[in-house]
Amino acid sequence: KCVNSKCKSDGETFRKICLHSRSGQWDWEQDMWCHLSAGKRKDLRQLLANGALRKVLDDLLHWPSMRLGTLHRLIMMRCDKIQSPFSLYGAVQYLQHIWNVWTRICMDRANVAAGTDRKTVAMLQLQAPCASIADQKYTEPQMDSKPLFPTITDISDRKAVRESIQQIGQIPSLFRFFEDLKYLEYCAKAFSSIIGSPQGTIHEYMSHLYTRDRCTYGHLLVELQGSKFREYTGNATDG
Repeated sequence: KCVNSKCKSDGETFRKICLHSRSGQWDWEQDMWCHLSAGKRKDLRQLLANGALRKVLDDLLHWPSMRLGTLHRLIMMRCDKIQSPFSLYGAVQYLQHIWNVWTRICMDRANVAAGTDRKTVAMLQLQAPCASIADQKYTEPQMDSKPLFPTITDISDRKAVRESIQQIGQIPSLFRFFEDLKYLEYCAKAFSSIIGSPQGTIHEYMSHLYTRDRCTYGHLLVELQGSKFREYTGNATDG
């Protein structure tokens, strides 16, 4: 039975699970697990079995302002399965990119990272101060008047953070990443309905359709116009 019956988002629950696990608070960790349904607990454990994904999500926990509220969509897409059309590798790479950019902004300094509040993240995400004069003019006064990183009071620190922000081409958004999953989820379902459950990975399956060996012994329908098709036989010179 859960000690705390208050409803939590999947992202906040995941965050608490990781934090309690780190500190050895096993009872509290188990309490967080019971906020998830049996199906989500199973899916989350399978997802976290991927070491690369677990590491990058753990790294993002250094920023309390980073919300993982729609983590369930990543779980529901079952991108840990080899037949999934959504690449878990791609998700890990983008999450790592988010961590890298914010580490650069905070100059890998713990006090600056701790001063990154949710308002700061919301104001900076998707801004491109290095590439856009308009974005640069937007971020500079926000640093000067302290809406950004309000707890960082040292003048030299604020100047260093400001210069760091100005060097970023575009600041990625964790919120946008999870928002995009809402659309990718339906694309994934549609793609799965077309290809079924092939052996091996999606990349291997799709690559096999276009290999020379397959063309040599197979037949290929080429659409000429409208609903007119012509069948061609592959040979060893086909690419």
